[in-house]
Amino acid sequence: MGKAHKRRKVSHVSKDIQSLESRKEDTGVLGKPRILEPTPSANWKLFLASKGPTEPKKSYRHRSNFVHKATSNSPYKSSSELSEPNTKRLTKIIGMDCEMVGVEDQKKNMLARVSIVNRFGECVYDKYVKPTEPVKDYRTWVSGIRPHNLENGEDFLNVKQEVSDILRGRIVVGHALKNDFSALGIKHPKRSIRDTAKYSTFRKMFNMKAPSLRKLAKVLLGVSIQEGEHSSVQDAKAALQLYMAYRNEWEKSLVSQQPKQ
Repeated sequence: MGKAHKRRKVSHVSKDIQSLESRKEDTGVLGKPRILEPTPSANWKLFLASKGPTEPKKSYRHRSNFVHKATSNSPYKSSSELSEPNTKRLTKIIGMDCEMVGVEDQKKNMLARVSIVNRFGECVYDKYVKPTEPVKDYRTWVSGIRPHNLENGEDFLNVKQEVSDILRGRIVVGHALKNDFSALGIKHPKRSIRDTAKYSTFRKMFNMKAPSLRKLAKVLLGVSIQEGEHSSVQDAKAALQLYMAYRNEWEKSLVSQQPKQ
């Protein structure tokens, strides 16, 4: 074997060792994946800390042509494509969170507020909802909902239709989304749901229990949320940022779970 050939072989071995070392660095203790994307900046922390307006702004008035615009091939929408100029653009990935209140049936949650943010954390939809039955418990200490919020809210069926239009064809990120979809009366394809309460990597970090959004945000993002009354805008932002931080690993895990042809 010539000297030149030996040098090439040694070089290949060295590169293989370096590759293995880099893989080790990308894996945390106990199989916890390392966050490969940048950790939240100071701006993101300030952004998450903002709870949004006390009174949600109407993001758009429902129009029959909105479905066509929301489900076109381009995942990004400029504000000019929606009916009001203050509307932020919709993206293929959105974060959603709802606030609920209690009714006569204690096992039932009634929708009180819906908030949706785009992948940049911009609020694109935020509305209170008029009750469809008498409210027995506003749960203000945790929901932040007060009687006057719902008195000035919008009709449930209108909100349901508007949210359905926004969600169609998009990936929805949130925490314990089953509760939100149930309150909205909306079904969404499982393949297009990213639930931070169910993501296996997060559950492994907390002994296979479903971690609270507050704990995930504190441990993984280094931000404090839900200190007192909750904000659906803030919670939607937090869930979205958790997904974006683990997006690569999350999507790879979904591919590996697909049945082989």
